[in-house]
Amino acid sequence: MSKTTMESLNTIITANSASKRDLTVPTSSILLSNNGIWNIGAEEFQATRWANSQIFNRLGMPGKYFTELMEADPELAAYHTNRVLKTHKDEEWFVRTKVGNINLDGTEDESEDASESPYIRGVMSDKYSVLDNDKVIEALTKIINHYAKDYSIESHNLSDHRMHIRITLPQTAKDFGLTTRAKNDILQVGLDIVNSEVGYTAMNIMGFVWRLVCTNGMRRIERGDMFSQRHIYLDDAAFFNRCCQAITDGVQNGVRTMEQFAALKQLQLANPLNVHDIVGKEFEFTKGFVDNAKELWEEDDTAYGIINSFTAAARRLENEQKLEMERKAGKMLMIPAKAWKKYDMIAADYDAE
Repeated sequence: MSKTTMESLNTIITANSASKRDLTVPTSSILLSNNGIWNIGAEEFQATRWANSQIFNRLGMPGKYFTELMEADPELAAYHTNRVLKTHKDEEWFVRTKVGNINLDGTEDESEDASESPYIRGVMSDKYSVLDNDKVIEALTKIINHYAKDYSIESHNLSDHRMHIRITLPQTAKDFGLTTRAKNDILQVGLDIVNSEVGYTAMNIMGFVWRLVCTNGMRRIERGDMFSQRHIYLDDAAFFNRCCQAITDGVQNGVRTMEQFAALKQLQLANPLNVHDIVGKEFEFTKGFVDNAKELWEEDDTAYGIINSFTAAARRLENEQKLEMERKAGKMLMIPAKAWKKYDMIAADYDAE
């Protein structure tokens, strides 16, 4: 299998953009049919759940409720929606559409009987400033190739509401010695890039630390600092400069995070399994997530070992859940040494039940 590069990723994203089309339309031209199909003038469109929720929220209707009603009783949803649309007839909406095979969640429908059709992927105000994935990847390709000749794209996820690219920089690697299982514990800095073309999130560039544990897996710790570019107009030069600064800051944050890890590796705990439960409650993790972390614990009785357990558990989740749980687990880096010692004292008499 060939290695994924910024250039090959650029090709994928550019091809993905080929069938996209934007419309600026008056709401008076929009109608919802009884079969759940949106009519914009003479054209018909399906819509993703995300787009439906945006439409209902824009109309002042409970987005989650009516999105579910669209699937359960589209005729009833249409009756309510069309009545409300009449009270918004003087507005203009920016509607982002595409032709393709989609599921309601915006992922590609790969079933044999899937057929391409036009659909709505996002609905925003007519004042929305576009920051498309192809513009983001074009800038990042130039910056990454200039900044780091040696890089690795560990993963990339592209759906209609979100793009996520994870890059690591091997030249930043540091040896943290051996794990409790006699594995070389190598850490290196990486970058997470997230963007949404349909208002799901701002564009983010975040530095993180990537832990190479064995040949089949790695783990992530994220620092709280991050670059966030809301969809507000920037010319190409200003956007490029902001991305350059964000990548520099992200790498520097990652390096500082590795220094924090070194301190946590020296912080011994007498009751590490019970500390998992206490920290899990502190961060409002579910019992199932805490149990997964305990299962993945490497018998490393330091604060460093406990944080690695939680980030390992996050790795088992789906892409969006994984990012959120990694972010929360990464905040454990901010726990001061005296708090870890307090957790350890409580853990001595702690009953998880």
